[in-house]
Formats: sequence, structure tokens, C-alpha cells
Amino acid sequence: MESTASTSEVPPVGAPLQAGSGLSPEQWKLARRCLSLLGLLSTGTLIGVVSSLYLVGHYP
Repeated sequence: MESTASTSEVPPVGAPLQAGSGLSPEQWKLARRCLSLLGLLSTGTLIGVVSSLYLVGHYP
């Protein structure tokens, strides 16, 4: 099963995690996509909060 996964799709760091978690490659891909989306959302929220605090602090 591990030999069918291409090295470009599964990074070396993620391979042991995938083997240990018991997820199929499709589920693993979906989980990584959700994690990256959450990261983007949290980063965008953080930037929005920081910029709004900056604007409120400089322009009362």
C-alpha cells in the first residue's frame, strides 16, 4: 500500500504520521487540506485583529 503513494503527494514527514494514524491517503489529503484552510483562516483573523487594533490605537 505504501509503494503506490507517490513521493510528491506525501512528504517524508507526513508518511510516518499517515502510517501511524491509520488514515487512507485520500483521508490524509483531505485532513491536510482542512488543516491548511484552518491555518489560512486563523492567520487572516490574526492579521485582521492586529491591523484593527493598530488602526484603533493610532486613529482614535
